[in-house]
Amino acid sequence: MGIEYITLLIVVSLLALMALGVPLGITTLTVSLGTAILYFGERAGFFVVAANVGEVLHKYELITVPFFVFMANVLERSGIARSLFDSMAIMGGRFRGSVAVQTCVVAVVLAAMSGIMGGEIVMLGLIALPQM
Repeated sequence: MGIEYITLLIVVSLLALMALGVPLGITTLTVSLGTAILYFGERAGFFVVAANVGEVLHKYELITVPFFVFMANVLERSGIARSLFDSMAIMGGRFRGSVAVQTCVVAVVLAAMSGIMGGEIVMLGLIALPQM
């Protein structure tokens, strides 16, 4: 099987599993494991996936993700996030979409600070989504 058919199989299976409502973590695990088994064989496929998971979990930068989620929960439950977005709306004035633009600026700053988007996505989803 050529690489173009494998790529097409990966994209179609990802879209199909996401359309069925399967959680994203299980979707990516299933597709990566299935592709590795198809491409490398059963024994080597499991080894390749396990080696990549182990390599990803040893990255020092992943420590920041739970702390961003914790920070988002603290800001959201204490009411600080609501006050912050109210003040950003006042500073933005009558400009349409000012809160969305300011949320994008906050996302860029947070991404530059941590280098990992997962924590910022959860944090801004908890904080910014109710305000917009």
